Amino acid sequence: MKNFEEIGLIPALERVLKERGFTEPSAIQSGSIPVLLEKDTDFIGLAQTGTGKTAAFGLPLLQKIDVAKRVTQGIILCPTRELAIQTFKELNTFGKYLKGIGMENVYGGTPVHAQAKRIQKNAPHIIVGTPGRVIDLLKRKSIILEDVRFFILDEADEMLNMGFEQEIKKILEFASDDANTWLFSATMPKSIRGMVKKYMNDPVEVAVNKENKVNKNIKHYFTFVNRENKFDKLTYIIDKADDLYGVIFCRMKSETEQLAKDLNRAGYSAEAINGDLTQSKREHVIKRFRSKKANILVASDVAARGLDIKNLTHVIHYALPDTFEYYTHRSGRTGRAGEDGISIAFIGKAEVGKVRRMEKALKISIEEYKVDLKPPTPEEKVEKWFADNGENKIASNPQIYEALAEKLEDWTKEELMALISNTQLGPTKQELRYKELDERRRDGRSDDRDRGGRGRDRDRGGRGRDRDRGRDRDDRGGRSRDKDRRKDSRFDRDGKGRRDDDKSYSKKDKRKVKETKKDRKSHPDFTDIFINIGYSDGFGDVALEDFISKNTGISKAKIGSFEVNKRYSLFGLDKGVAKQVDALFKDVDLKGRRIVAKVDKDN
Repeated sequence: MKNFEEIGLIPALERVLKERGFTEPSAIQSGSIPVLLEKDTDFIGLAQTGTGKTAAFGLPLLQKIDVAKRVTQGIILCPTRELAIQTFKELNTFGKYLKGIGMENVYGGTPVHAQAKRIQKNAPHIIVGTPGRVIDLLKRKSIILEDVRFFILDEADEMLNMGFEQEIKKILEFASDDANTWLFSATMPKSIRGMVKKYMNDPVEVAVNKENKVNKNIKHYFTFVNRENKFDKLTYIIDKADDLYGVIFCRMKSETEQLAKDLNRAGYSAEAINGDLTQSKREHVIKRFRSKKANILVASDVAARGLDIKNLTHVIHYALPDTFEYYTHRSGRTGRAGEDGISIAFIGKAEVGKVRRMEKALKISIEEYKVDLKPPTPEEKVEKWFADNGENKIASNPQIYEALAEKLEDWTKEELMALISNTQLGPTKQELRYKELDERRRDGRSDDRDRGGRGRDRDRGGRGRDRDRGRDRDDRGGRSRDKDRRKDSRFDRDGKGRRDDDKSYSKKDKRKVKETKKDRKSHPDFTDIFINIGYSDGFGDVALEDFISKNTGISKAKIGSFEVNKRYSLFGLDKGVAKQVDALFKDVDLKGRRIVAKVDKDN
């Protein structure tokens, strides 16, 4: 294989590659760059995501631009805003030593008139954009294609999957007879073959990785799930992983949002990304995930195209993808650059055959990942606690040891064991979920198909059952009971129609607390607690849990699920700890404001 110095690149491009530590081209780069540099030809490059396709077309394009002519000479079409932005940044990096080169980035989600003004003012040599926005700018006559010599379709299969076929055809119809079309794609479906036949002239075709090779450093697993236990198995996997940083793939946009919401309610830090997000929201989500403020990204296949996230530990397929190519794309996001990665597919019993065919086609081994949702026995918990803490028999802080010894001097052995049992070996949130699942199995609630089809909600994390229970209560007269309770508002804790000294609640807030309470389901070992902190204070589930634990000393294992609203929140608290809630929050404040936490009156 030739290195970059031997494939004909100009010094300005070679210099950038050296600075970035690139010496040898990838397979698609070595197959594409020499052809595109030497010939004026239509071209098809077939390679998987993450193989360096941007450099494969970007470097020849930059070298072929005539910077002396201030006209648009190259158009690059990408399926998503994220990929358009990423490609634009890559080209700018590659071209930083090319004097006079001009480029613009256009995509939806930002004002079109601002982009039009920049194009008219700067007359860029290259425009990178999404098909819809390019069509919009063509209609406004902001983009002129008569001098365009290169039309590049990046991730062409994805653009067609997203419904951009008509837009692409319209753009290609503007192409002059001597313009070249370069098409890069991971797959070559019939729809693309038809487009090639109509709009391309005797293209050179280079294909690599046609075997859908998967990164060697990935361990592949599958686990059996059903609608009843799917979410519980997901949380089990997350809890078992050490510092999980991963992507969960869903088939539908709506699933991404619901699953992320359910994960956050369960105490995890998750973000959802799909094609419906505005550009600003998308960038916010990606920024949080890159910085690991959220360690879980729930994504659709299309929205994840173009995302380049390093050091992912896990890829979880919440449903098997339709094609082996998609499995390769998804799984290939982990196990990069010599790092190990884990791919886990959730499947039904009927999908075992598909998994075996996938093993054969991709030449990988996919093992079963067994998930035991039964909570540990008391003996197992004690054994684990001693295994984790048994060596800590020598006090590391003599002062604390002396103070503790003085306090415990009159305690009996039984009282000391009760203290350890209650504070160190109580039920964790995961165990409570397992217990709830076991209870649902035993009292027959798992067979939702005989109950009017509540499975769809349960499949999105099990939260729908709470809403169903709420409706059942209403059918038995719950609405009238709620109305009666409104007359005796539980906000009226001090006879003044408000919660203690917090004056920031409206009538609407008071009604919403009741609605929230009705929709939430308390575990028998937990008590619901009201706290006068909400998302208007900048808190979500995870941040609020951290705040409470840090300022009160309450173990996170003793804190249950949250319902965070604008000015207030409700959360579960272990009943033993809840008895001391007034004392625990006595001196807690937030930016000078007294924090009020009370046992909810409707417990």
